[in-house]
Amino acid sequence: MSLPAGKRDRTRKDRRPQVYQRRPKRETRTPSERTWYNEPAKGGVRMSTRGNSGGDEPTLVFSSAHRPPEGEDRPPLSGRTPNGKRRPPIWRYVGYGFVTLAVLAVAFALAGFGIALGIVASVFQKEELPSYEAMKEALFSGNLASYAYDRKGKLIGQLPSVETRIPTKLPEISPYVVEALIAAEDKNFYSHHGVSLRGIARAALQQLTRSEIQTGGSTLTQQLVKQTLLEDLYRQEISGEVKGEELTRLKYRRKFAEIFLALHVERYFTKEQILEAYLNKMYFGKAQGQNLYGIEAAARGYFGVPAKDLNLPQAAYLVGMLQSPGLYDPYDPEGLKRGIDRMRYVLESMRKLGKITEEEYRDALNYDIAGSLKSDLPQISSNRYPILTEEILDEAAEALAAREIKKLGQNPEQVRREAPAEWKDLVQRKRDFLNTAGVHIVTTIDLDLYDAFQDVAQNAVKYLPDTKISVTSKDAQGKEVRKEIPSVQQFAAVLIDNRTGAVLAEIPNRKPPTVDPEYGKRYLSFARNQPYSPGSSIKPILAYGPALEEGILPGIDSPVEDTPVVLPDGQKGEHVVYNYNLSPFKGLMTARQALWESRNPPAVRLFHQVGMERAFSYAEAAGISTITPEDKRESQVAAIGGLREGTTLYELTGAFTVFPNQGILKKPYMIERITDASGRELYRHEEEVRQVFSPETAYMITDALRGVVTNGTASALGAKLRSAYGDVPVAGKTGTSENDQDFWFIGYTPTFTLGVWGGYDIRNKDQSSATSLNRGGTRFDHLTPWFTLYQKTVQILPELNPQGKSFPRPNTLVTVNICLPSGKLPSETCQKAVGKVPKVQIVPGLFPRDRVPTERDDRVVEARLVVVGDKEYLARNDTPDDLVLKEVRVKRDPLQLPKRVRMLISPYPTDWSNHLPEETDPRAPTGKAPSPPQGLTATFDGNTVVLRWNANGEPDIAGYRVFRIDATGETHIASVMSHQPLEVHDPSPTPLSAYQVVAVTVDGRTSPPSNPVSPFDLSKPPKGVPSPPKDVRATRQADGTIAVSWQPNAEKDHVTHYSVYAGDTDHGPWAKLGDTTDPSFTFTPTASQAYIRVTATNDAGESEPSKAVPLPQSQPTSPPQEETTPPPAGNREGTRGILNLLPSQPRR
Repeated sequence: MSLPAGKRDRTRKDRRPQVYQRRPKRETRTPSERTWYNEPAKGGVRMSTRGNSGGDEPTLVFSSAHRPPEGEDRPPLSGRTPNGKRRPPIWRYVGYGFVTLAVLAVAFALAGFGIALGIVASVFQKEELPSYEAMKEALFSGNLASYAYDRKGKLIGQLPSVETRIPTKLPEISPYVVEALIAAEDKNFYSHHGVSLRGIARAALQQLTRSEIQTGGSTLTQQLVKQTLLEDLYRQEISGEVKGEELTRLKYRRKFAEIFLALHVERYFTKEQILEAYLNKMYFGKAQGQNLYGIEAAARGYFGVPAKDLNLPQAAYLVGMLQSPGLYDPYDPEGLKRGIDRMRYVLESMRKLGKITEEEYRDALNYDIAGSLKSDLPQISSNRYPILTEEILDEAAEALAAREIKKLGQNPEQVRREAPAEWKDLVQRKRDFLNTAGVHIVTTIDLDLYDAFQDVAQNAVKYLPDTKISVTSKDAQGKEVRKEIPSVQQFAAVLIDNRTGAVLAEIPNRKPPTVDPEYGKRYLSFARNQPYSPGSSIKPILAYGPALEEGILPGIDSPVEDTPVVLPDGQKGEHVVYNYNLSPFKGLMTARQALWESRNPPAVRLFHQVGMERAFSYAEAAGISTITPEDKRESQVAAIGGLREGTTLYELTGAFTVFPNQGILKKPYMIERITDASGRELYRHEEEVRQVFSPETAYMITDALRGVVTNGTASALGAKLRSAYGDVPVAGKTGTSENDQDFWFIGYTPTFTLGVWGGYDIRNKDQSSATSLNRGGTRFDHLTPWFTLYQKTVQILPELNPQGKSFPRPNTLVTVNICLPSGKLPSETCQKAVGKVPKVQIVPGLFPRDRVPTERDDRVVEARLVVVGDKEYLARNDTPDDLVLKEVRVKRDPLQLPKRVRMLISPYPTDWSNHLPEETDPRAPTGKAPSPPQGLTATFDGNTVVLRWNANGEPDIAGYRVFRIDATGETHIASVMSHQPLEVHDPSPTPLSAYQVVAVTVDGRTSPPSNPVSPFDLSKPPKGVPSPPKDVRATRQADGTIAVSWQPNAEKDHVTHYSVYAGDTDHGPWAKLGDTTDPSFTFTPTASQAYIRVTATNDAGESEPSKAVPLPQSQPTSPPQEETTPPPAGNREGTRGILNLLPSQPRR
């Protein structure tokens, strides 16, 4: 019986030779007629997953034999080895195989794998080996072309070939390669017969003892067999689809078949033929978009030289890559380091075998591998859309790989993150399958729109000039040389249908990008392959969206602070977050306004309030895969683009689709379905959806980002849209990376999301000005191309036109008025402060219903303040009211100020004058009354007395009180706080006025008064009291008040003021109504007051009163007239009451 076989591919049976087919019914032949060596087997190796329709399990069945075709040289059955020795007779091969299998069987049986013996017996009893022509055909088997189509069925082109292979002959290969290969992989190559007993025994022992070091026991011949004749079986083994005992049986079946075939290959092919086949067939990794198979392609692809010209270190590096090509990728900095370590091992092996000298070994180690890497390659495809077809191949392979992982009950994204090597290997195998299986891939691309996008990139974008970057590298001799690398400004775009997640069009680049080994891989698509810092465009994903979702921001109009954020920095000690171009901090604003204006500190603060790891989880849920473990630990400014790798335009554009889709991510995709050559469907896209944000959060972000287009950083775009289309629903976010290296805009409508990016393809941090998009007075305009692409989109696909559509608003959102400083309901104090205190506003706020504020504002407060040393403090409770500032202030979060670094701009926001101090007056009371103020002076300029004095020396002085002393007594005319100028102006002095000052402490203690001073000559007081005022008159005004006037006294009386008295009779009693310095006075009399009189006062005293003057009586009113027209019914009493209140008129 044969080994277990999978499904057969009936559809392509006539297209390629079959290697392993079911053994025909046993013929009646003598043993000599059925030997392996006198009649080669019929047919060949059939690899059922290469080129079939469903990735069926490979069928491994040995068949009977027949002779090679006529006219072809018969393969050597004997002869001499390269060292001149005669090749052993056939019985030696047979015996060698038996011994090898016996060793394996015993080892595995001891390890607990008793099934091994059964497999060995099965192989010996019922299987025969393939023929020479079958093996030859398998080693050089061909492939079927696969094709891609757009969503309407238009042909896009043929997929790029999976293999870049340039066959060569062994004499055309550098001897260094052969020597390195044998030294590193199979030092006994020329002496064994296909397998190494010692190697197999060592590997079995390591497996038996479960050693951490697994060196393997395969010879070069076995490796060649595994990668060619047994390729499908090997891939099935590592696919992860087979598990448990079935996997164990599969491994042994493959290993035993490998041994049989290795022995068989060694009988039919010389060592030179095996080396040549090996070096032409093996995979050397992917270089700049091309999968390199064979040493010639690898030599040209990595080093730009033919295989015969490879030097020692180059040969050692390529041989070292064979162990794991992806792990030693020289275009990846980490891969290059690992590759050089592996090269060192190869060189060491050569040195130990005497293949190279010590000097050659040292010289090779010092060779600059990076400096010798190839810098140009031909196009990977000759079709019209080479980059697009490469992307289609990538995404199709990932789609098949993801489907396979899901079948195993695992999460593809988790596998991608946690097992990148396994993921990469699986995707590569799917690529190989797609390229060779003759499949047809239908995509979501609209080719008409795709072409229109390319036309915009080439003809409608104003690019900045190409530039050059200077770098230092080493030449072949190890000397440092300086060279210039050209750098080109690139442009990319991605368009996604929000309704489905389908990618409709994109711009991968403006022109073929620059490539240089100093700066890593060549990325053909800047839309998908190359991540860059997203700048502020990622704020909705990493800051505002998570903050709204977690309740850090109750609503999009909740307040945030644009003030310094100080973060720890391992190198500088501290890192201060500034705004773009070091613009001043603005302080209090709504989250909506902060998004409009793209302020950096609020976004970073929200990012940390949410928590870095939690915030990153939202980005990952939105489809961003470039976030690294280091980001989660160290990227403190990720919310403004500070990521280690950045993001790709494709993933960031896809992430933004969650906002118009009510928080749901419909995973972007480009592969609609895949069919095989016969039309059988292999794959059909299934929508993948994930709720990233709530519908409320998604709408609030959208509502704010619409403001970015109308009022914010993209307002120029908004003006173009309104001019061309009127009021269309467009939202979006701009982004600019540090030093203007990248410009982004991700804009969206209810129907589609369109992202654009611009930047230079090669950068150098030390020469960032050379690749700035804002230099020489010219700034790259990326918003105009977005507008042009918008026009193309709605023109070619009118069903995407957003006119007449709107973003769906959840009915769970409500709008309420809030007080800006707190985001709570307005208090009475808040309402009074609007328009008087900076940034205190009452604004409409958008909130989810369950987060509507219910408390009144508690941040706008009436405060008692003092100033000490130019700094404001809260006054002590016992500081007198007349020596504090009474103002309305806002309770603000304390400012973060750096302690180790110097601020580049003022840390105080432009509205900081409204803040309420947190600290209380630091001046501690001494418990003693202060000393009298000294140095009081008084000057008079004819109108005003100016007083000045010296400050007290005590530390607890709150201020001073100033008193005027005259004939009427002591009057408090002013209070002066200690921080104010010690100067008082008295506009109302009298010729006999004197002044004194007292000092007051913070706890209200007062000093003795200072010595009195006066600007007047107090030595000449008035001789007597003034004479009584004359000509006193009283007049009743229309409003019922009484106006009193009199003739002023003569100047010689030195009158300081007049006093007015009222009495019920002309004899009193008299009540003082008030004082005045003018000869007039107005008052409202009571019902009993009937007379008035006036006195004059000077420093000598008060005069005699004037003559009592009667108050004029009010005019009598006439009685009400009879009504000629009755008032309306129901209002008669009201009218009569009003009439009764009017003054009576005299009868006529």
